[in-house]
Amino acid sequence: AAVIPMTNRVIGMNFNTMYTEDTVHHINGNKTGNFMDINSVVSLAYSGNLTDNTWFGLSMKTVYIQIASEKTGGLIFDTGLLHRINDKISLGLNIQNIGDKIQYPDDDSVPPATNIKLGAGYKTTGLLVATDVNIPIKGRKTVSIGAEHRIKQIFMLRYGYKFKEDGNELGSFDGVSVGFGLLIRKYTFDYAFSPF
Repeated sequence: AAVIPMTNRVIGMNFNTMYTEDTVHHINGNKTGNFMDINSVVSLAYSGNLTDNTWFGLSMKTVYIQIASEKTGGLIFDTGLLHRINDKISLGLNIQNIGDKIQYPDDDSVPPATNIKLGAGYKTTGLLVATDVNIPIKGRKTVSIGAEHRIKQIFMLRYGYKFKEDGNELGSFDGVSVGFGLLIRKYTFDYAFSPF
């Protein structure tokens, strides 16, 4: 990822990929070969001020998907708004994965997983508390709440919990996330743990 900050706006680029390899088995259970899955996304993003207290962002993503010998891809967009009510309270709106259906070679078409997020944050000295509601067009809604404690402007301790519609499959631990951040001069190291 790379970010280019400018006066009242930011341009960013990002590349993500996930690769897995699996085996093909005959109906009798014998291994007949291997295949691979590749999911890659290249993003170009822009963010800027609409007013002194409101920011707007737009991201364009090219998607590449390969499952065994089948390959496809598409172009999808994210957009968002952030509004600061005062020095302590801010509100956000994010709409993810807006675009046409992704067409597969066997004539199946799959719509992107469009998702709407509404969030709010409260910031005071050394503490940030945030919550968001995640509303997928298809799928289960979730509500998340989290906090970050900043210690001496160097160390950040983070923890949160995600509540899933119809309950968390793996019990109460399923929604837990923890992490920390370390700020050294202009560089930040972040680590997070969350059950899959």
